Amino acid sequence: MSPQSDIVIRPGEVLAPLNAGAEELFRVSGSHNGAVRGVLFLAADGKTLIFRPERAFQPGETVTVRLRRGLRAARGAEIGALEFRFTVSATPEAVRRQFYEAQTAERLATIPSPGNR
Repeated sequence: MSPQSDIVIRPGEVLAPLNAGAEELFRVSGSHNGAVRGVLFLAADGKTLIFRPERAFQPGETVTVRLRRGLRAARGAEIGALEFRFTVSATPEAVRRQFYEAQTAERLATIPSPGNR
């Protein structure tokens, strides 16, 4: 994931409108900085929860997302609890450096040594 990404969850059915306590059911924490504050809202399709963090995640950070029981579908059924983790991708500079190092190693491997000419 990109450091600036929103977190999106789509349970599959139309959800009841979010009430004032809905953010208490949704927790995000990062391995580098702990609890992550942000805004939780329901997308226009009524089926998709979106969490927009106040700060970007750190490259290489492992983020844990927990949705506790209590969120309801429009028809009244409770949506089950959910927990997952992801790791934020490396910065573009780090990716570029890894690519350069791999390309350099590949080129060096194809240069014949003086004894093999």
